Amino acid sequence: MRIKTVAVAALSVVSLLGSAFIVAKVKRVPSKQGFTLLIRTTDYPADGAPILASTKVRYHKADGSWKMETSYANGRVDVGFGQMGRGVFHVDEKNKRLDYLSGISLHDRTEADLKSTSDFAGEETLLGFKTLHFHRVSDLTGEVSDTYLCPALQNFPIKAVTTARNGAKSVYETVQVILGEPSFSTADYPVDMKRYEEVHGTGTAPVVPK
Repeated sequence: MRIKTVAVAALSVVSLLGSAFIVAKVKRVPSKQGFTLLIRTTDYPADGAPILASTKVRYHKADGSWKMETSYANGRVDVGFGQMGRGVFHVDEKNKRLDYLSGISLHDRTEADLKSTSDFAGEETLLGFKTLHFHRVSDLTGEVSDTYLCPALQNFPIKAVTTARNGAKSVYETVQVILGEPSFSTADYPVDMKRYEEVHGTGTAPVVPK
């Protein structure tokens, strides 16, 4: 996650989407159903072997609340969560605080709205789920991004591939989906607004309910 974003992070893409995970028919589940995702982020250097950058577990409730645990190769573990009506936080266990990052957004756009955007590139089935593929090319850097949103999983991206101009690539990829309302707890530390204000400026911080 790198908490701020989808992590730019050794296994091939083909092996991750092997027959053990692919289902012939598209799964049809309620769009507001809870789920748990097991995710890998892998870096593919332009001239080197793939590097498994991190593994993630994302717990996502039907109401949109979530928790993400990210484990890195060096043993470090990051935890972040989003609470409806409160916001998105990074858990700073060392200082026993919650770093406020942003408001929480609902992935509630309709499928028709998503398909009407200029970067919609078609549908693709991943892990037995229909996804909407969005293809973007940066005019500034030439970086190419391909994102796959899953309507059955609250429009959450279950795969994202970023390719640099030199051919280096980062892949964020769900390898398993577990349907059902997850159970998780979140830390109840004091909220710190410093990280938010560094980005947005002082005086813009929202009121965060306790």
